[in-house]
Amino acid sequence: MTIHSGEIIPFRPHQCTQCENFVQDYKQCTAFNKVVQLVPGIPSLTDELRAIFSGESGEDCSKFDPLPSEHDLSLFVKEVRESKEHYMKLVEKEMDVNVPEKKVIYASVALERKPGYGQALGLLEYLEKEGVQVKKIREVYGFDSDGYPASNEEKNIIMDEARQQPPPLTDKNAAAGEEWYQKAYHAVNSGFKIEHTYYLKALLHNPNLRLAWEGLEGAARAAGQYDLAENCLEALDILDNNGFVQHRQDILSSP
Repeated sequence: MTIHSGEIIPFRPHQCTQCENFVQDYKQCTAFNKVVQLVPGIPSLTDELRAIFSGESGEDCSKFDPLPSEHDLSLFVKEVRESKEHYMKLVEKEMDVNVPEKKVIYASVALERKPGYGQALGLLEYLEKEGVQVKKIREVYGFDSDGYPASNEEKNIIMDEARQQPPPLTDKNAAAGEEWYQKAYHAVNSGFKIEHTYYLKALLHNPNLRLAWEGLEGAARAAGQYDLAENCLEALDILDNNGFVQHRQDILSSP
């Protein structure tokens, strides 16, 4: 088994902590990322590794990118708000930035587009636990105080949907649902079309098979099918609140 590692670069005390490429939590750098092939002969299976530090240097870095000013961040808020990015994609993009304010901004704009969106709320809660002044940042850059922390309105809607009886499920349908789920799970490298077909078959037999909804949501997100991923999250919200999906088509447009 090959163990891959990122580039090794010197730490520059006079620049690194003031650079947008510096990952404070892991003491790594994203300016010198290295792409490695995980499996020989399969070009599509790659990973991007951050640079790690060893030793120190007093020389200036050619890729130094100073932390954004308050004015820069105000422009960033405007840019993100004017973008056409799906709210799920906005939360995903926080992984590409190291500045806590930008992470808060991505999540906050996502909440403007989808109030109560769980992953955006979860990100803000995580950042707050890590010491980021989430509420202050949101206030400075003009986000509505009602958006975070979460209100109970969305939860109440979900709970209303959850107050129902489970649909009939025969042993035959349960087994068929599990079989199609396993096929979908092992088709991860076969392309989204095949995964999608298999997950739909699993949910046709058992619309409350949580693993199938989770798998379909992940596959849809990876393929950029955010509307489908959103539908899957709605189903998962119902299941999380002890509810039941009566029919697959109640959530998805596919018959």
